[in-house]
Amino acid sequence: TSPEPSIEPDAHMLDESNFHSLFNKIGTRIHLDALIRSNGGVIAQLDPVTPGIVHMSKNGTILSELTPSDIISANLGMNASKEAPKHHTLIFVLLAQLSLNNPGRAAAILTHSPWTVAATNNEDIFVLDVSHIGLGRIAIIDEGSEESQISEITEAITQMTGPAIVIRNQFVLGFGSDLVSIASNLTKLEQEMQRKQLRN
Repeated sequence: TSPEPSIEPDAHMLDESNFHSLFNKIGTRIHLDALIRSNGGVIAQLDPVTPGIVHMSKNGTILSELTPSDIISANLGMNASKEAPKHHTLIFVLLAQLSLNNPGRAAAILTHSPWTVAATNNEDIFVLDVSHIGLGRIAIIDEGSEESQISEITEAITQMTGPAIVIRNQFVLGFGSDLVSIASNLTKLEQEMQRKQLRN
């Protein structure tokens, strides 16, 4: 008898060309949703087959025009090349933390979502509560040294229910097991923050 067809997501069989296709699709989506501008943003995903390998967009890549050569691969936790995006260390920590409970299935998107970032301007606010739209509570981490941000990211992932973290006045880090749902959540969050601020 022939084996049962696999019902696992295609991500388990991604090769280099498929990573390009997926990253390009996500980059175009978040660009169209105004979560990034021009060459902003980062897309990163753990390799679903080879443990400890991260695929991510290079520094300065225009995500909506991403080519196969715009994707680099690095060992999780090791120093990445000079082509790595600016905040790759925070992304590595995020992916490593996520993969503890979900081996091989972790992804992250860094955006500069303007309304969401603006919502963190009040220094007395440390959480964006978006439970009413199904996104839980999202931690706001203060600007500071990378070391302090890393420890706060680890704490936020274990204590908060939301699918993102905001570095105050800087950028948003969306995370989860697949890029499509992360992009969708970041768009929902941005839409809600825009509605909230316009209402105020």
